[in-house]
Amino acid sequence: MREAMDRGYCLIYLRENGFPDYYKPSGESFTACSEGRLLQISPWDYHMQRKTISREQCLMLNRLAEEIANTPYFPFVS
Repeated sequence: MREAMDRGYCLIYLRENGFPDYYKPSGESFTACSEGRLLQISPWDYHMQRKTISREQCLMLNRLAEEIANTPYFPFVS
């Protein structure tokens, strides 16, 4: 992710842990989001437990990222 940000690439950042209420990215992530270079999403709700992400969850997140990236209306596509 660091290398992609340094190169100015567009990124999809999928989280296992969702986002807490009133979440707002900060610093470089905030700038990248506001410029349309970073999309942060999660299909799951935020939780406070320490969980290890499962293989099935990883596969689901990969499928979701692929589907978003292949969408003709995806804002990162020029």
